[in-house]
Formats: sequence, C-alpha cells, structure tokens
Amino acid sequence: MRDLRELLRRPEGIRAENRLKILRAIMATSSNQTHLVRRSGMSSATVSGVVNELEADGIVHCTRRPPNVFVTMNPTTGVAVGIELGFQNTAVVARKVHQSVAEARVRSVHVGGNSGVRRWLEAVVDAICSIASEVGRGPEDLVTVGLGIPRAVNPRTQQLTPPLLAPWEGIADPAGQITQRLRETARGNGYELPEALQVRVDNDAALGAFAESTYTYPLKETLVYIKASTGVGAGIVISGRVFRGRRGAAGEIGHTTVDREGRFCLCGGRGCLETLIGSNSLLDEVAILDRPPKTLDELAERARLGNAVCRRVLQEAAGRLGRTIGDLCNLLNPDVVVLGGAMGRAADLVLEPCRAGIRESAVAAAHEDEFELVASTVEHATAHGAWLLGIEGTEY
Repeated sequence: MRDLRELLRRPEGIRAENRLKILRAIMATSSNQTHLVRRSGMSSATVSGVVNELEADGIVHCTRRPPNVFVTMNPTTGVAVGIELGFQNTAVVARKVHQSVAEARVRSVHVGGNSGVRRWLEAVVDAICSIASEVGRGPEDLVTVGLGIPRAVNPRTQQLTPPLLAPWEGIADPAGQITQRLRETARGNGYELPEALQVRVDNDAALGAFAESTYTYPLKETLVYIKASTGVGAGIVISGRVFRGRRGAAGEIGHTTVDREGRFCLCGGRGCLETLIGSNSLLDEVAILDRPPKTLDELAERARLGNAVCRRVLQEAAGRLGRTIGDLCNLLNPDVVVLGGAMGRAADLVLEPCRAGIRESAVAAAHEDEFELVASTVEHATAHGAWLLGIEGTEY
C-alpha cells in the first residue's frame, strides 16, 4: 500500500511534475481520461502515457470501456483534511485519496470566526485530531490540511490580504497558526507530526467553486460559485482552474458598491452588497417581528411557513444579489452560477427572484440559452474544496 506523503513528494524535472499533476487530479476524484485531460491541461497522449505508468506501478486501477478508460486510486495510507470556517460554525471533512467524496467523514464544530482565533483554533485542532483517528491511525497520519476562510488570501504567499478583518486583525498567517497548534497538540500527546505536513489556506468561495467544478460540473468551461451567508463572495473556475487574481481578491462581489449612501462596511467601503444582503443586515430587517429569527436559515424557514415579512426580505435580497450576478455575467459569461451558503439552502425561495435580478442587469447573451443558475448540491462545498486545495495546492 502506497503512502500519500511519498506520492506527493516534490518532483524533480518536467516529466515528474506532469506525472504528479495528473496523479493529483486522480486523487481528487476518480475520472475518465477525458476529464483528466481537461483538468490537467495536458494532451491526451501525455495523460494516457502517465496513466499507463501509474497502473504499471500499482498506484492506480484502470477499467477500460472503449473508447475511454476510467481511473481510480489504489488504496493508500495517509489522511487529507479540509476545513470550512464560517462566522458561526466550522465543518471539517477527512478522507483518504482512494476514497470517494461520498465516503468522507464530516465533523461539525459549533465554533466559528466570531468566537475569536484562540477558541476556534482549539476546537478545530481537536476536531482534526479526532477525525484523523476515525479515518486513519490518528493525527500522525495527517498529510495535508486545507482551510477555507471568508477572507481574501494571496495565493502566492498564503497570507491574508489587507484589510485584515476580524478575527485576524494583526494576524496574516492562519495556515501557520493551525500548523503550530497541531504540532503543539501532538507534542503534548507524546509524538511529533511529520515535518512535511502541508497546511494551505484559500478563500472560502473560491474553494466552493473548486469543489463544484470537480464533483458536479467537470465539463463546464466557466463556473461561478456564490457563497451568501454572513458574508458574500464569489469563486471563479475557468477551464478547471480556480481564478484567484494577482493577490487573491478576485470574486469579492460582497464588496461591490451598490448604494453609495448606504451603510459603512468593515472593509472601509460604503454601501457594499454585503451590507445589504449579508445575514446580519437581513436579520436587522426582521427585528420588528415578535420572536425574530436569529439566523438566516431560521429566517428562511419562517418565510416557508408563510411569514410575509421574512419572505419579502429574503426575496428582495435575492433580487439585489441577482442584479450583481448579472453584472458578473456580463464580465465573465459563465456557463453556470452555483448559489451556496445560507442563500443556497433557501433555493426554493430565492432562485426565481435571483433569476429576475439577473435578467434586469445582464445582456441577453450572458444569461440565455444554456446558462444555468442552480443551488449547490455539494454539502460543505468549501470544506471539500479545501480538501482538494491540500492535495493540489494553488499552482503558484
């Protein structure tokens, strides 16, 4: 049985780099060679040759169904983990690379960014150690950890980009914090984690887009994933690769100005979309109710039960979001926009007003014919995208 740590060892030479790139794509999800060509960006001949080598080395198993070949990983040791940090809650997923995404173990932690860095780190590191013991022998089996956070991350440096907002004021390196805390916890339990442990961090919406593109829409050219909960952000995948921009700020639609006389935003702007449709703002809107809802999910449930105020607030927010998505469609002309976060969970209430908003602001060619606006079907998409990040890196 091969060890994941050895399989991910940094290659030397172009041929070895190509082999590792294709291997990572197979680790992400069992694929046919058509998908591998698309995800790796390499020629069919190169992919076919590498797959044959990997099969001969006993690393992958091939099922040949002419004219295609379906490729899966053979069993490996080593555990990969993905983390989705929300403002209120955190999701942790773990699996071995030969297991499918459906086989991943999931741990929900009722601590988020709003709890402060120290409390969040303690809770999440405990969850990582616990889930690593369920999937493997224990934390000593950890090979990669990916972290998705609701902040812009420089993909080249893995540092947060300014402005540094709560809970990371003055702290630019959450990946380093997790690494340090994991090592301290390991030493406290009498063992050392491998020096080669890789912890990587990226924006939560970008990782949600990565997961949707990999697991649900592998043949879509351009995919946008909108995470709309407490914060609002967009992740962009083009030809199977996450588009992050020069410093990781691509997709920050929550900080698009939609009302120049509106509320001030934590980013320093005014009238940002997030100040109008983020969950805190929507909950303020329904505070006039007796026993007002405390979360966006609860607000949506009250709307389903017939509360007129909750329904109106949610649908107007969806219309505003749709108009901003329409502007984004004019720029990117995506094949599919996937709605995630709390808004995605309220798809039955928000998709139609969101589509109406898109029609108001997008030119016909950007939203007609085969364009799709859909709700996310990958539960904890950002956590699964973070798992992929740990395996594949940012390609910088």
